[in-house]
Amino acid sequence: MRSTLRVISVFLALAAIALAQTTSGSITGSVVDPQGAAVPAAIVTIKNMDTNATVTAKTRAGGDFVVTELQAAPYVVTVEQPGFKKFEQKNVVLTANTSISVGQIRLEVG
Repeated sequence: MRSTLRVISVFLALAAIALAQTTSGSITGSVVDPQGAAVPAAIVTIKNMDTNATVTAKTRAGGDFVVTELQAAPYVVTVEQPGFKKFEQKNVVLTANTSISVGQIRLEVG
């Protein structure tokens, strides 16, 4: 009986550890205009190149964005804002348990 309880205890402990591990990551960045001023409320679209699944976010007041809970995969990052040209960065490769910054995205007037 004790050995059975030990086996169950070990199994439950290992299951808890496995559940605590994550395979997702995040993509961050900031969006500015040609003069370097923050662009709030710009639409940021993150598209998984393997599955075509998309996630959309808006930049905050300071122009920054964070998109979390993304699967490890290559992505396309697109930024759109009225009065500016569409920005697109392809092949942003996200690996498990990482956060990738695409840096400062400078939109062109257009």
